This record gives sequence, structure tokens and C-alpha cells, in this order.
Amino acid sequence: MVPSPSKTAQSPLFDFTAISDYIIPRQEFCDQLVTVCINRLRVIGHPVCIADAKKYDRNEFIFNFALVIDEDAGMHSYERIIRKLARLFRNLEEQSSVLSIEEAQVERHIATPVEGSVGAKVYALCEMLLEDLNNHSECMIPIGK
Repeated sequence: MVPSPSKTAQSPLFDFTAISDYIIPRQEFCDQLVTVCINRLRVIGHPVCIADAKKYDRNEFIFNFALVIDEDAGMHSYERIIRKLARLFRNLEEQSSVLSIEEAQVERHIATPVEGSVGAKVYALCEMLLEDLNNHSECMIPIGK
């Protein structure tokens, strides 16, 4: 999930480099639930790999969305959420190239999503998911043009 930008500088929850090998997707972790514990927090991800030599410059597109929860929190409902997110974004990528288009924008140095751009839509979707899950413990967001 993408956290909302903060107005005040905060220290990170954990050292990302310490767990980056598990969070930045590699082929062997794709289509599996991956959990890592650090600083009394649990990071739950479900990397996705879409192979398509004609569509992607590197023959495949790999991505991961992860949730960060308290280490002692029950994982069952969070596992279902992260699996559903993985399926949702796999389908969005396969149907509309939503994530790979955003990646191409970033590679062209369009780092800040412009309102109405694909990157802004993905960011806004992640913010809505995070907010609804935190506030209502459920989320229903229509996706379409």
C-alpha cells in the first residue's frame, strides 16, 4: 500500500534495505504469500509475475503490493486482502497495462503523478484502499474510466 504523503518528516518504521530482498519481487517468490517480520511489524506481500515477451521489454512484469501490520495481529484476514489485491492488480495490468504504463512514466522521469495520469489513478486507488480498510475494515471501489 502507498502511505499518504506526510507534512512532517517521520522516521521510517523499519530499515527497508534489511528486507528488500523479500519485498522487491524475484521470480522465485511470485504467486506466493511472502511474510517478513522486522521491528515488531509484519510485512505481508504477494508478488505477481506476468510473462509476455511481446508486451514487456524484459519479457515479464513483476510487481508486489504489501501490507505492514503489527506482528501480533492475526494474519488470516490480511492474507486474504493481499491476495485479492494481487489478483486485482494482475487483472488491471493484463487488461489495461495500468502498472507498466506508470513504470514507463517513472522511467521517463515523470516522478510526480499528474492529476488524470495513470500514475495518479494507481496512487489514488491505493490511498482509497488504505483509507477504507483502516476506517471501515472493508473496501469497495469502482474501477473504470
